[in-house]
Order: sequence, then structure tokens, then C-alpha cells
Amino acid sequence: MSIKLRDLILGCVPKDGSTIGNQALIAELRNHLPDLNDTEYHATKDTLVAEGLLAKGRGRGGSVSRADGKAAAPAASASAKSKPAAMPAGNGSAAYAHADEAVLRPDVGVEAQFSHRKPPKTYRYDSSLAPELAWDENGERPFAEWLLKLVAIKKGSATGGGELAIIPHGAAGRGSTLYVDFHTTKPIYPVTRCHLNAMVADTNKWEQSAAFLLDSHPGVKRWVKNDRLGFTIPYRHRGLLHRYIPDFIVVTDRAENVVIEVKGRVTDDADVKAKAAERWVEAVNRLGEHGVWRYLLVEDPGRVGEQLNAFTSSSFEVGPLRLT
Repeated sequence: MSIKLRDLILGCVPKDGSTIGNQALIAELRNHLPDLNDTEYHATKDTLVAEGLLAKGRGRGGSVSRADGKAAAPAASASAKSKPAAMPAGNGSAAYAHADEAVLRPDVGVEAQFSHRKPPKTYRYDSSLAPELAWDENGERPFAEWLLKLVAIKKGSATGGGELAIIPHGAAGRGSTLYVDFHTTKPIYPVTRCHLNAMVADTNKWEQSAAFLLDSHPGVKRWVKNDRLGFTIPYRHRGLLHRYIPDFIVVTDRAENVVIEVKGRVTDDADVKAKAAERWVEAVNRLGEHGVWRYLLVEDPGRVGEQLNAFTSSSFEVGPLRLT
């Protein structure tokens, strides 16, 4: 089992104990591991369930949630069950009484489910949800609820038919690096202008090179790698909903927020993500309540500083960085 896949699964499962559907979790994992197949995922998931780190949930397609870290206790052995009283010696028609109370066949109509009514359930009202929405009890519900917490894009607004971003109120609509705190076994890279004390690298050179250029660029005021921030961009590909996790978020000396993606080769999937990010940026800027946002797709990490000059007042004059 891949240690990286194991860590990613544990990192993507909600920490608050809520469930996440298997298909939604696989879609998120493929943002980090594009070649991940269902067989490898289910094998790793089942191992984590057996270790007591995850628990299986209900729903179509299945779901998982965090467990208390303890594996399920093994069932009692057959030898531990109560044995019926021995038949007395002598006449075979002697009375027989079982040692245990018979509970498998209670009298009809006296089971607890008939004699005791369950208390009514109380549901919390969320003003950010449309009242006409009705949920099916299936494994995709956690994914759908997560999507509602993101920036939704609504067509047909009063701004000339353009797309308008709808930001939920409160913590559901805005994120922060303030509460990012986690342990990792991945290599870390020292940083100076980052909001976190170090950058966790998922590559051998690419992300480290980009981090060096962001720290060196005179027009960068602060930056952070988009790792466990909860910042994602929803998009649809081949009829399925996905979540796009860009690489970096940068604040420039022009007070612009730049979302940066470093991609060595622009595939069809990368192109769909880039177009979704551009639509997201345009919609947020049209709303005008969360500053100015930009999107930058970089195919060569050594040119991050050079391409970022388009969004800064101070320019990076060193030129492209050559990776060796």
C-alpha cells in the first residue's frame, strides 16, 4: 500500500467525523494521484478500516468517516456461549428448562420498536441553502453539501448575462491559513514570505523551485501553498462534478490575489481546470466584494517569477530559473 495514498486518504476524510462518499473521495485523491484506480483505493481504504482508522458508512457507492483508532473487537468464540442445562438422567420425558431467557422470538407486538416511539429529529436550518432543495439519503450527500460551501456560479444575473459568484456568509464562504496545523512525513521546504512555517513538497524539484521564486520576487507580499486550506474550485468534466485544487495563492504588491497552477504539460483535464478557474476568477471579480483575483497557469516552474510580473508593480529581473 502506498504511504502517500494512505496519508492522502486520511487527510481528505473530514476531521469532524462526518462521512464522505467513496466516489467523491476518489475524485479528490485523483487531483493528487491522477493514475489512481478504484482497486488500489478500495484496497488501501479496507486496510485503514481494518486498522480502526476509518469506518464504513452507508449510501449508494459507500462512504467512509474517521474512526476512534480502535479496531473492532473480534466476535466471541462459539465455546463462550451459554450451554443449555443438561438433561437429567432417567426418564427422557423429564421437564427441560433452558438456562437463558429466550429473546430471539418475543411475543408479537411487544418488541421495543413497537412499544417505544423514537423522539422527533431536529434539523438545523442553513440560510445559504435554497428552500426547494431536497436531499436523497445516499453517499453523494456529503459531496453536495461541500459544494454548497464553495463559491457557486449563477447564470442570468443582472450584470449583462455574465456569471456572478455567490459567496455563503460566515466561515462557509471564506477560508484562512490561521487554523492550518498538521503533521506530515513528506519533505518540507523552508520559506520566508509564506503564511506557514514551511512548505510541504509533493515534488522533487518543481514546487521547491516555484517556492524559491515566490520568496525571491520583490512584488510578492505573501504566499501559501494550497495544502489543506479547503480552497477548491468546482468544475464539471465529462458530466461529473470535480474539485480543482490549485497549487499556490499569492498576494502581490498591487493587492491582487493570484491563483497559480504549475503544470508541465497541459492535458485535456488541465485545460478544463484552467477554464473553470478563469470563469471562477471572473465571477468573483464581478461580485467586487473580495478584492481582485487573477489566475496564472505556468508550464515551466523556472518562469514563475517572470510570468508573475504581469500582476506586480515590482518586477523580477533575474530571468528564468534553470532546473538541473
